Amino acid sequence: MRQKALLIPLNSEGKIFIQDRTDYKPPPWGFFGGSIEEGENHLEAILRETKEELDLDLTKDDLIYMGDLHTEYDRALTERYFYLYKTDQVDFTVLEGAGGKWVTFAEAEPLFKPDNKLPEIVELIQTYTERK
Repeated sequence: MRQKALLIPLNSEGKIFIQDRTDYKPPPWGFFGGSIEEGENHLEAILRETKEELDLDLTKDDLIYMGDLHTEYDRALTERYFYLYKTDQVDFTVLEGAGGKWVTFAEAEPLFKPDNKLPEIVELIQTYTERK
């Protein structure tokens, strides 16, 4: 089973910052983060991936672990660990992919098809934000 740690920057307007993966690797849009390397746990992986992809030096206190989803992608079972990063940072230094953009969940939904696990991810985020 593949394991991935993924970051979802969320601003006070309720928008998420997603990665433009066009001309980088499929799918064309996604979340920042990536594979958990041997010997890493998912927190260590997201801190490393966030530095590699967004040049951010985050700590565990900057992140909110929301849970994981088991999905099938490209005919392989994948466990995705999701971290929320609440921020009002406007621009990021995107080091991997073609850039990124802030979008509402409604704007993100068509971008994430056919691997659209966005409703489950939105539910994770809403579950967290409704508790706070």
